[in-house]
Amino acid sequence: MTTIQKSKVLPNKAIKIAGIVILLAGLIGAGYFVYSRVASQNLTSTADENPLQTAQATVGDLVLFADGTGTIVPATEANLSFGTSGQVREITVQIGDQVEAGQLLAGLDDAEVQVRLAEAQEAMNRLTSAAALATAKQTLAEAQSDFDLAKEALAYLISPEVLYWEEKVAEREQILAEAQAAVQTDTSEAAKQKVTKAETSLEYAQAELRYFQTVYDETYVIATFTQYQTRRGRGGTRTEVIKIEDEETGEISNLVYPPTEGEIGMARADYELAKASSAEAQTYLDVLNSAEIPEGATGANLVTYIETKHALETAEYNLNATRLSAPISGTVTALDINVGDFAGETSVLTISDFDQPYSLDAYLDAEDWGQVRVGYEAEVSFDIIPGQTFTGTVTAVDPALDTSSFNSALVHITARLNETIPYELPAGSSAAVDVIGGRAEGAVLVPVEALHKIDEDKYTLFVMENGKLRLRVVEVGLQDLTKAEITSGLDAGDVVTTGVVETK
Repeated sequence: MTTIQKSKVLPNKAIKIAGIVILLAGLIGAGYFVYSRVASQNLTSTADENPLQTAQATVGDLVLFADGTGTIVPATEANLSFGTSGQVREITVQIGDQVEAGQLLAGLDDAEVQVRLAEAQEAMNRLTSAAALATAKQTLAEAQSDFDLAKEALAYLISPEVLYWEEKVAEREQILAEAQAAVQTDTSEAAKQKVTKAETSLEYAQAELRYFQTVYDETYVIATFTQYQTRRGRGGTRTEVIKIEDEETGEISNLVYPPTEGEIGMARADYELAKASSAEAQTYLDVLNSAEIPEGATGANLVTYIETKHALETAEYNLNATRLSAPISGTVTALDINVGDFAGETSVLTISDFDQPYSLDAYLDAEDWGQVRVGYEAEVSFDIIPGQTFTGTVTAVDPALDTSSFNSALVHITARLNETIPYELPAGSSAAVDVIGGRAEGAVLVPVEALHKIDEDKYTLFVMENGKLRLRVVEVGLQDLTKAEITSGLDAGDVVTTGVVETK
């Protein structure tokens, strides 16, 4: 036997005062004992005067559901518009057509846009041609040669060792800065160790630089910039150090001309410029070979490339804006333009995906709000397929009641059938939608009048045993307006009391 009743949401119990709760907790055991004895005596006395109304516990099904109505709606819907305005040149579909994702649906006059695209493409072709690639390689080779000469000139003035360790110090300062920035958001031990390692590495490079700067002052300058002269005599030519005499002390010493700060500064500027030019040439060549443009990259050639690339992308975008293509597969359900019309950037065409399993929009009474949740089972019966019920699942529940109806507020949900059905149904097909809030199959059922609630989630009932009434504590599962599921404490076939039969 299957019992199906529409469940109702019971009003909330009033909040108990804390002191009463504590008192009742202490007395509930004694109260239950007194209640069971007195109630049993009263019922026995009453049974002697008036016949008791009884019912037999049965086995059956109990289903709690909230019923509503709904209609088939698209699982996905796309309202399409052109990305620009213009005169409609072609329309390739009509209402009711099935289309595939990516299919061309309509187009505007694109003659002028096509010209702009051709010009932009030609400019890009010139920049990326084989001749342009060969020129970029030659430019890089020349830049690298200039860099090598500039580096050699600077190394001569300040010593190769000092230049080497200056570069190392700069590199390790950058590594330390990156590690310190990273540790601001990553406080792990590994990130902290990277900072410590970078600090140690930098300190080592700085110490080496200081050492070779001392070597530079004490030995490199004398060894490199002492002045020599060549003398010719009977025995041939010979090179000797130029000597000078101090006018005050008369001390004789070698003539040394160390580089001035100005000379070193100019050499550093040439070195940095050549270094930057070489890096720009390398980046540009890499970009021509399809590499990504690095952040912060510079160079006149690279700027030209970026501007040309942007112009090409803009022309391609403008061409695509004149075309209407399907973003999804589905059915054309609205078409509001004709060939020759002037179209703006408002919606002109709608594609709806009615692929199975079908989706439904449904509305239920506001009183059923507490019995509807995403994921709940739903039973769907279509008006045009009488006598058949299909299962589905609630996929969405609006967080607010729908008040657009003049009659009452409603709960708005969407549901989707679990499987494909062997029917092709038109959009808007109406259906009865029952959302299952709970289901008990093969359960022990009693009338709700037999239950006596003694505390939150605690129930008793009176069972007839050998002609006498016995009070029994039971556990209750699902309940509707007429039946209750007994999950323990009662067997099918047991006779319970539901009250006293009225007599005149």
